[in-house]
Amino acid sequence: PGVVHGGLSAALIDNTAGWHYLVISDKKPGVTAYLKLNYRARVPAGTSVIVHNKVKKIEGRKHFLETKILDASGQTMVDAESLFVTLKPTWTNYFGQLYLKYLA
Repeated sequence: PGVVHGGLSAALIDNTAGWHYLVISDKKPGVTAYLKLNYRARVPAGTSVIVHNKVKKIEGRKHFLETKILDASGQTMVDAESLFVTLKPTWTNYFGQLYLKYLA
C-alpha cells in the first residue's frame, strides 16, 4: 500500500524508452528486444516522477538506451537498460498489412 507496483514502473520505462527510440531512429518501426530493471527504492504512489532516457550506443539496427525514474530530489528509484531493434522492411510490411486488415 502506498507504493507503485514494479510492473507499472517497467511499463513506464518501456513506453518512454520506446518513444525515445522512435525519435532517434527517425520514426522507424522497432521492438523492445531486452529490458533489464533495477529497483533501487520504492516509488511512492501519488507523487510526481522524472523519467530520464539516454542513448548508450547505436550499432546498426540496435539501439541501446539507459533509463532512470527519479524522484523530485533527483534520487534514482528505478534504473534500466534496454535494447530496441529496428524492424527489417519485410517485418514492417508484414505488420503493416496486419494493421490494415485490423482497420477494415
